[in-house]
Amino acid sequence: MCKHLNDRGVEFIMQALEEIQFGSLLITIHDSKITQVDKTVKSRFPLESRTTSVKTAPSLSNKK
Repeated sequence: MCKHLNDRGVEFIMQALEEIQFGSLLITIHDSKITQVDKTVKSRFPLESRTTSVKTAPSLSNKK
């Protein structure tokens, strides 16, 4: 591993990766050092299936 990486930053990144199911990590590095980690977490909720009645428009061909 690179000698410039600090253990605290690497530990934070590893923990964040273990916690995220959906999302992203943005790691900011300056002078070969981790300076910031932004974590975006997305929550996903499954759609419930439900039966809906579909209304159809009256047919134009039936008009006289």
